[in-house]
Amino acid sequence: MRYILAVILCLFIISCNASETLTFNEFLDNYSKEVIKLNPSTGSYLGLDSSGNYTYDKSKLTDNSEAAYQHELKLVEQYFFNVIKFDQLSKDNSLESSVFKHYLQNIITADEYRYHYYMLNYMYGFHSNLIGLFTENHSIINEQDIKDYISRMEQIDTYFDNFFPQLKKREKLKIFPSKIVLNNLQNIIDNFLEKRPVEMIFYTYFENKLNELEDFDAVRKQIYLARCLDAVNSNIVPNYKKISNHIDNLINKTNNDIGVWKLPDGDKFYKFCLQKHTTTDLTPEEIHQIGLTEVARIQAESLQRFKKLGF
Repeated sequence: MRYILAVILCLFIISCNASETLTFNEFLDNYSKEVIKLNPSTGSYLGLDSSGNYTYDKSKLTDNSEAAYQHELKLVEQYFFNVIKFDQLSKDNSLESSVFKHYLQNIITADEYRYHYYMLNYMYGFHSNLIGLFTENHSIINEQDIKDYISRMEQIDTYFDNFFPQLKKREKLKIFPSKIVLNNLQNIIDNFLEKRPVEMIFYTYFENKLNELEDFDAVRKQIYLARCLDAVNSNIVPNYKKISNHIDNLINKTNNDIGVWKLPDGDKFYKFCLQKHTTTDLTPEEIHQIGLTEVARIQAESLQRFKKLGF
């Protein structure tokens, strides 16, 4: 769910300062609305009402195509340029604008390293994202929600059509997860594929939600269940098998090395990650030295207190 931190940040700033900086908040609000509209999966993740203030199409998955990525990147660049203009016009929102600029700048700079992130991993990769969207984020309380769920399921084939070229690009750049990561993911995928389609969570969650709806027509229920099962058979199972085969192929090309140093321009990427997470321009060596100094200081103070306590 791209740029979710920026979205949450915007919503947080808006809620805290709306009465003081209405114009700037409208600017942030417009950004949030545009990002949510482009990322309907994120709208569901945030639990937003699709017909509320932040509208999005609950029947759609977020477009993960290259064209959609470039479109959103241009949007971010546009807002980055405009927030600089806000700074020039007024200093009333200097704190908010500096934080917002930091997030936007990180998104823009990260474009250079967009392929450095592993799409195949067992903790927060495509599998957990899809399951999270369909079984935790997509609420089903009425018939329209049912239709939207099936619509999203039927788009998974397109999702993987855009997913595999990104994997191939990483393979061309020799950006591979370690063997232990791939082996763990392979075990998860294989265990998932061992189940019959009617036992897979994409179907069982949907079935359970339909059973919870009171006075729902039994005939329509069976029609929707059949469509969901067809989507699992047609979109989920074949693409998960392709992923499994892809992992088999990758395992023979990678090793157990970990760390970003093994990536192309790994040192630069590491420095970018430090800047992103610490908001400083300190070098890795300087940050490491701060850590060593602080550990020594805390240890010395602790030992002094232990001594006073008689230990």
